[in-house]
Amino acid sequence: MPLKAEYHTIVVGGGPAGSTTASLLAMKGLSVLLLERELFPRAHVGESLLPASLPIFDSLGVRDSIDNAGFVKKYGAAMVWGNERSIWSWLFAETKGPYSHSYQVTRPEFDTILLDNARAKGVHIREQCQVLGPVFSENDSKVTGVEFINQDGNHERTTAEIVIDASGQQTLFANQFDLKDWDTAFKHLAIYGYYSGGKHLPAPDHGSILIESFENGWVWKIPLHDGSTSVGVVMDAEWAQAEIKKSSAIQVFESQIGLTNEIANLISEATFNEEIHLIKDWSYVTTKMTGDGYALVGDAACFIDPLFSSGVHLALQSGVLAAAYAATVVRSPDLARSAARQYEATYRRRYGYFHELARLFYGSNKSLDSKFWRDRSLDEENWSDTSREEFINVVAGNAPEGYERVVIDQGHAPDNFINAIEEAETSRVDRATLSQQFSNSELLRKLPKLIDQARLVKGATLGDGIYELGYLLQTPARPEGYPVIPPIALLLNLMDQTKTVGKLAKEVASTLELDDLITEELVLVAIRNLAADGLIDL
Repeated sequence: MPLKAEYHTIVVGGGPAGSTTASLLAMKGLSVLLLERELFPRAHVGESLLPASLPIFDSLGVRDSIDNAGFVKKYGAAMVWGNERSIWSWLFAETKGPYSHSYQVTRPEFDTILLDNARAKGVHIREQCQVLGPVFSENDSKVTGVEFINQDGNHERTTAEIVIDASGQQTLFANQFDLKDWDTAFKHLAIYGYYSGGKHLPAPDHGSILIESFENGWVWKIPLHDGSTSVGVVMDAEWAQAEIKKSSAIQVFESQIGLTNEIANLISEATFNEEIHLIKDWSYVTTKMTGDGYALVGDAACFIDPLFSSGVHLALQSGVLAAAYAATVVRSPDLARSAARQYEATYRRRYGYFHELARLFYGSNKSLDSKFWRDRSLDEENWSDTSREEFINVVAGNAPEGYERVVIDQGHAPDNFINAIEEAETSRVDRATLSQQFSNSELLRKLPKLIDQARLVKGATLGDGIYELGYLLQTPARPEGYPVIPPIALLLNLMDQTKTVGKLAKEVASTLELDDLITEELVLVAIRNLAADGLIDL
């Protein structure tokens, strides 16, 4: 009989992914140990956030703390990139999303807010603890805990029902299980540092990130609330390493910034703090993100080029999903396998979206003709994979991140890509128009059916912080399935190509013991929406 685990969950790493996962689990009443190798606050890059992260701050209960920290509000982005060499900008408000701003944060302060929140929620946090690796069950098949060196330099072991690897680019478990798959599309190197003083863009772009492409890569400039400015240069890794060997990292940093126009001008009177940071910015994704007794979250699962400030957002978003998965493992173990599939599929879909957006950014810049940009240019053959299709579907649906539209409008994307987006949008409009053109009486006589190769199955669906047994509509485009609420599942299950919408409405009303007229109205709305989403044919 195995011994009872000391904790429900162990989280390795106290960055945004780890602290989010831990906080949400503690809020569910689970016992959580978080092991962090450093002492917070600690330095970290990645200051620019997305508006889509704000609802997660609300769910964590840290929105007020972030507002009160005085971080610079980021209302959009400005770029020197695309088809012209002048600055163009856009605002989050233009995307018609629910949030018109995000933040430019100092990561030592921001990450500490999240970690302190986890502590306040009841997470047992131990800093300055270096996790060495997983501990396995007697037959070496399941992860049952971790081994680590504690703050006193002594070795310890502790156990949990599930371990969440949030170790960031240390990728502790990915290295242990040989899961990391490097992305050859983004072999970049970044050199960054901080300035004080200098100038910023005029309002409303004064809080925006400025991205300026130049012949050997691109440069970011991010204004921070403490009076400093984060500036980084992203270059081809092989080329940059060769240049650094000829001189030094600081000389390469300064010389490349000198090749820009707008950023060089804005920081011309600023004071550099003399400390330089260098990171090999290669992108990667793990071949699997869950295993027996563990799950990977944030950069421990995947890392994408930092172009669109996606790092922190993916970390937070994956933390929400990982917390739900861990809670399922603990409280509903029979659903764990299905929940793992849903967790991984959802996270990969979001990673794939940002991956294709970054590819489009690099491949669409025609304002410069240099080796760096020519090597990354896109042609018709570059757009044939499944993540491209997912990206097209997201863009056609007006994703809330907002970057995709301006990249498409300002850049020079391959014709087949633009055509695919237009076709997806036209198809969506056509389906919606078709479903609305029928009167209620006409629609009641239709014989709806699921699209080809679609099927309704039972499986894990994301509920309130935990995966629950529900219904999934699997399609070729979404093999893991769309979650479907029970009344809609009943409606779909009754479709057999012989029953009219009117007949289906009566059967739903009878089964659920509802009023016939009210049910008919609800079924008509559901049929129109399902048709518009391309999930049923009329």
